[in-house]
Amino acid sequence: MIERTIKKDWFLPMDINDRLDTLKRLGNSRGLSTGFVTLDQYLSLMLGTTLYFYGAPFSGKSEIIYDLIIFCMRVHNWRVAIFSPESGSKEEILAEIISKINRKPFYKNQDECLTEDQMYRTVAELQDKLVIIDPGYNDLTPDQFYHMIDDVENNTGKIHITVLDPWNELKHDFGKANRQDLYLEEKLGMIRRNAQEKNRLNIVSTHVQDQQYIQDGNKRFYPPASAREIAGGQAWYRKGMNMVSVWRPPAGIHDDTGRPYDENEVQLIIQKYKPKGIGKRGVCTLHFDKHQNRYYETIDGKWRFPTA
Repeated sequence: MIERTIKKDWFLPMDINDRLDTLKRLGNSRGLSTGFVTLDQYLSLMLGTTLYFYGAPFSGKSEIIYDLIIFCMRVHNWRVAIFSPESGSKEEILAEIISKINRKPFYKNQDECLTEDQMYRTVAELQDKLVIIDPGYNDLTPDQFYHMIDDVENNTGKIHITVLDPWNELKHDFGKANRQDLYLEEKLGMIRRNAQEKNRLNIVSTHVQDQQYIQDGNKRFYPPASAREIAGGQAWYRKGMNMVSVWRPPAGIHDDTGRPYDENEVQLIIQKYKPKGIGKRGVCTLHFDKHQNRYYETIDGKWRFPTA
């Protein structure tokens, strides 16, 4: 008779006593750096978690995701798989990442563009760090995406970060009941379990529902989005671990302190963090340099780009 080994899924307190002692001694652990000193005060990057970015269209969600994965590939030595149809073809996605790494325009018709030598050297550097999922897929479901990542991992090695940018580019079937909330509960729960079981950082960007404009003088603009303003937002907030609202303030309008917002300013508003110790609620202000194609932070009056 063949003895079957059954995985134990339940535990009594004494079963995990040793691990409890380790947790008490080490305390809540933070994740790794984002590359930005100011953002690190509010957010860190940890395998086994999810990280959701949301905001109005053109608020800069993809830009911050690209900056984060570049830092993770180059500094943390993490491998990334990205599905980003709104960024263009697979060649355009690669060109965008190459441009950001070199902090120079990619195309020849742009001033001070990167050289072909820089392009080929960067391609070689990314060969073992980056996997681009064909953005031409128009019927890819969430389950199929993560099954595809498993296949990539089996064939090329460990994937540390997955990127879905954005969520609405996937195919979603709400079922016969046509209940978006129940569908989201199931799929977002699956994404969280996938991160924990596969020890990955699963990053997802998504758009918010129609917001009401704010009128200030002759300017109309969207306010910062809350997690509950995502389509099906209550499910996103319940199932999400780390949630960041991305907001591009209207240039010239003044904040609560009387400071006018800058033309290239972006605010990252950390609205939820989990597990405890990984971050805290707060607002990180970054600025975007169009020519260098990267975010930078201002420390003691000086610009600082991530070190990768």
